[in-house]
Amino acid sequence: MAAGEIAQGWTKEGGPGGAILLFDADDIRAEACGGLASLDLPFRADTAVRFAVISKHFLCGPFAADGCISGSTTRWAYT
Repeated sequence: MAAGEIAQGWTKEGGPGGAILLFDADDIRAEACGGLASLDLPFRADTAVRFAVISKHFLCGPFAADGCISGSTTRWAYT
């Protein structure tokens, strides 16, 4: 499933949203956003949030260490 499809699902549900960003040291390279940041504010890449979920970093770390994830700073592929 592509990031855009995931974000569209958040919008269709009309509930809490989020952003999936692909970035490197220079800039955001791609973004997919959906759902709501608050009751009347759509979630966008520049939406300010107080908290961020970091569990993905802990999940991806072991995969990267084992060589299950490969790629450059702008493109990732699960192998």
